[in-house]
Amino acid sequence: MMPAMDYVHQLSHLEGMGDAVSKLGVGGNPAAVASAVEFVLEGLHLNRRLNKDAGKGPARYHR
Repeated sequence: MMPAMDYVHQLSHLEGMGDAVSKLGVGGNPAAVASAVEFVLEGLHLNRRLNKDAGKGPARYHR
């Protein structure tokens, strides 16, 4: 639901996320960065490192 460039701008506010995304080798493509961020968040959720609430809107992640 968020534009891809919003993900790029949020990387500086999420500790460690920039490193995780760069390890995926997505380069500077905003759409690829957005996909990588979602991939990392979902992986953290599936490994029980992060909680995820799925409601009527977009999924929300929290500790």
